[in-house]
Amino acid sequence: MARKKAQEAKGAVELIEEAVHLLRSRPLELMPAYSIGTLPFVLGLLFFWGDMSRNAYGAAYCAPAALGLALLFAWMKCWQVRFLQKVRDRISPGAGFGWTPYRVGRLIASQTLIHGAGLFLLPFFLLLSIPFGWAYAFFQNGSVAHLEADLDFRRQCRHAWNQAKLRPAQNHALISLLFLFGLVVFLNLAITLIVLPQLFKTFFGVDTLLSMSPDSFINTTFLAVVCGLTYVCMDPLVKTVYLLRCYYGRSLRTGEDLRTELNRHAVKVTAALLLMLCLGGRPCLLSAEPPPNARTPENESAEFRPAGFETEAERISPEALDRAIDAVLQGREFAWRMPQSKEPKDEPEGPIASLLNWMGEKLDRMMETLVEWMETVAEWFEKLFPDRERNSTDRSGSDWMVSARGLLYVLVGLTALLLIGFGWWAWKNRVRTPEPTAAGPEPVDTPDVSDETVTADEFPTDRWLRLAGELADQGDYRLALRAIYLGTLSHLAEHGLISIAKYKSNREYETELVRRSHDREELTRRFSEDVTTFDTAWYGLREVSARDLDRFSHNQQRIMALVRQ
Repeated sequence: MARKKAQEAKGAVELIEEAVHLLRSRPLELMPAYSIGTLPFVLGLLFFWGDMSRNAYGAAYCAPAALGLALLFAWMKCWQVRFLQKVRDRISPGAGFGWTPYRVGRLIASQTLIHGAGLFLLPFFLLLSIPFGWAYAFFQNGSVAHLEADLDFRRQCRHAWNQAKLRPAQNHALISLLFLFGLVVFLNLAITLIVLPQLFKTFFGVDTLLSMSPDSFINTTFLAVVCGLTYVCMDPLVKTVYLLRCYYGRSLRTGEDLRTELNRHAVKVTAALLLMLCLGGRPCLLSAEPPPNARTPENESAEFRPAGFETEAERISPEALDRAIDAVLQGREFAWRMPQSKEPKDEPEGPIASLLNWMGEKLDRMMETLVEWMETVAEWFEKLFPDRERNSTDRSGSDWMVSARGLLYVLVGLTALLLIGFGWWAWKNRVRTPEPTAAGPEPVDTPDVSDETVTADEFPTDRWLRLAGELADQGDYRLALRAIYLGTLSHLAEHGLISIAKYKSNREYETELVRRSHDREELTRRFSEDVTTFDTAWYGLREVSARDLDRFSHNQQRIMALVRQ
């Protein structure tokens, strides 16, 4: 059954649910890396859009502003790869790589080429409609492919394309669901931005231009702001979904998901192996008679060490051994151990003077480079913010633009300070993964029913029911009821009616059972009754009596009988 589940492809809904669970598990660990890269680009894009749409002098510095926007785009794509690496470390710990300067440079080059081409190719494939699904998956996989440490650019593209071709039905279902969800997010954000000025006016008496003129929302800047916010909200989920898709697609060939699942149960496996070793070695340890041909103190000297016998090491003297080692080290294969011979150089000034001269030359070059760089930055700022002479007649019409530009500068500065502060706080309070420590064998046959992290697929149905009987004999009816409920889930999962996952709620199990067994009305009705009873007893204040437990157990037995029919 487990092998069959491993080979089955996960559906689009299951991938999205698993991605949401990953993002919700450690938001302070995952989201700073994404925010540091994405928020500057989105803010820069909105500023560029608004400034170029309304500024009469925008054409004078459009080229350097576009270059800055392209650099922010490359910055965003590199940090998104860093975000994907952190998410992958949550899925498969220890599969990351080091961030060396060479790797960062290769990352910038590959991501700029792939996603720079995607800005022009994706709209073209969208017009053609049919190949858009494969193209969209390819460009999403382009960021995931860089996580493979040994892939060059050509192999990255090949890896992304192979994963894009895999399971096209799943890919198109994902695109459809994510598009519908993104449309809902877009409408919610647009309605919120439209209603927010009216709420400020109603509750605080603050009257703004947006509340006085509702028609001001009908412009391209408002559309760009809503699209930018929708991208920031949706893109982490999209990236995580396609990371999971590539992870499970690659696992069909490498079996990485099985190794990861095996590592999570390493303690249980270690305990089982220790138990097997102990049981397997006990007969030999307790045996009174030694095995045949065994070396004992009685036959050691007579059989294995005859009189006058000397080993080779006892015949060789230490001096002869030293001479043999020196002779071997003189060979050409060990020439790398010898110091290199250096040719004499003409240094009439002495070693200290030549060192000082070399340091002076390097310092002069560094100062010259720094001065040239500062002059270039100063010229760029002069071109970006030129001084303009404004006539008094035009002053009334441009005052609002000056104030709006000043407000945007203040917002960009505050956002940068908030990002720096948030990044420092997240780094200071980051969660460190504890190093694995050697632990003794834990009992694997006694589950802790009171632990919320225990899932139904950790033990078979009969073990849950046996544990429920033990707890009922002890008088703990509440834990016994939970054990029976976990046994019911385990039985349904063994017959393929539901799939067990930590992030699923009881109502999600009920919905999944209704979807897969819609023709079994009694089965779904009885399971719904069990879910209601369990929720009110486990999460509510209802006391569980012996009569309630008997009724719940009878209902569970009827469910098992209906499943086997």
